Amino acid sequence: MKVSQVKCPRCGKPSYSKFKDTVVYCDECRTMHYRTEGGPVVIEYEIAEFQKELPLRKFHLPFWRLFCNVTIFSEQVSGGWAARLVNMASGGGRGGSIFIFVPAIELPPDVFKRMAQDLTTSPPQYRGTERFVGDRMPVAVDEEAARKLADFLILTFEAEKPGVMQNIRYQVDVQHAKLIYLPFYQDGTSWQPGL
Repeated sequence: MKVSQVKCPRCGKPSYSKFKDTVVYCDECRTMHYRTEGGPVVIEYEIAEFQKELPLRKFHLPFWRLFCNVTIFSEQVSGGWAARLVNMASGGGRGGSIFIFVPAIELPPDVFKRMAQDLTTSPPQYRGTERFVGDRMPVAVDEEAARKLADFLILTFEAEKPGVMQNIRYQVDVQHAKLIYLPFYQDGTSWQPGL
């Protein structure tokens, strides 16, 4: 097994990480990429600025923001999140576009689903910044896994609400993925939004 140093595909500087991360960030030129057998793949990302100050430790948590085309083939839905999705997609038509947010960090399943649902139903408004403030949390869910989770998340948002969903047949096609680092404060074992 040959071990080689990870270098930035843009500036060539060596990259180091204090933790296991599926992406590599260059502090020098701020390029983010992941490694494949064919070489490095540069990825798009944004860093959201902290908009409120709390006396807690600052973190930037990664989320995959997936721009998706959703096609509704048939539905019998009343109330709940899926009904809003049906109406949201193209103003009540048979499909449309939506951003689906998938947490890219390891979280307990209930927290993972809650964060995904909250951000998908109410996408965050933020100002971008060029640098991380506080700690950047490692990416544990890669882009391929996030794309697979998008379809699963839509169904699970509704499935746990009894008597709401009768039937829905739909398709989710991910058109574009971007890694978004949102600001959070750690308060014991919970996360407080920094927006």
